[in-house]
Amino acid sequence: MIVIPAIDLMDGKCVRLIMGKPETKKVYFDDPLIPLERFIQDGAKWIHVIDLDATLNFGENMNIIKQILKKAKEAKVKVQVGGGINSFEKAEELIKYGADRVIFGTALIENPELVKKFSEVFGPEKTAAAIDVKEEKIAVKGWRKELNLPYKDLIPKIKEFNIGALILTLIEKDGTLAGPSINKISKIARLSKVEFIASGGIGSLEDIKRLSKLKLDGVIVGKALYEQIFTLKEAMEAAEEC
Repeated sequence: MIVIPAIDLMDGKCVRLIMGKPETKKVYFDDPLIPLERFIQDGAKWIHVIDLDATLNFGENMNIIKQILKKAKEAKVKVQVGGGINSFEKAEELIKYGADRVIFGTALIENPELVKKFSEVFGPEKTAAAIDVKEEKIAVKGWRKELNLPYKDLIPKIKEFNIGALILTLIEKDGTLAGPSINKISKIARLSKVEFIASGGIGSLEDIKRLSKLKLDGVIVGKALYEQIFTLKEAMEAAEEC
């Protein structure tokens, strides 16, 4: 299981939210390239970048994303980018600037043909689905809209989109450091027929070890790294122990 550090962007800065609520924003770095460099030094294989402004329709952070992609490419570190990607042109632009994987969330529900077209052109290895779950339902549009669509109905169909990876976030856990819902993640992972990456609530190295035992493909870690509960290097070592 690989450990993927997260860089969430708002107003050009590196921030963390609690359960996706903008009013809980905490700025950790005015310059997102600083944590990027630290993650690269710690041996990151992938970086998870989300444009929160684009997700929430507040604007976008494309300039800093381009800088992140350039620096990561120089270091031969892969980057997956998501947040408000609702057009083929925007997704294509991210690939042009070096993104290794584009993450589709709301578009998966509201514009599935866009996701299918992107996958046909760039391949499943460049295409990821973000499934954001609140209790038993899927949430979209920056988690502000809950759908009357149980995750258990959508996730088994993800393979039909020719998508290479599924990124699950448990909204009620995200940014809380309260520990992931192991049983829920295990149950959802069994529904997935593609590469499976979990996110939300990681607060200790023990959480990493417990997830690793589920034989997931990856886990995304954010706040625990920024709060210096553990380092990326320590998290990677914990993931390899199991």
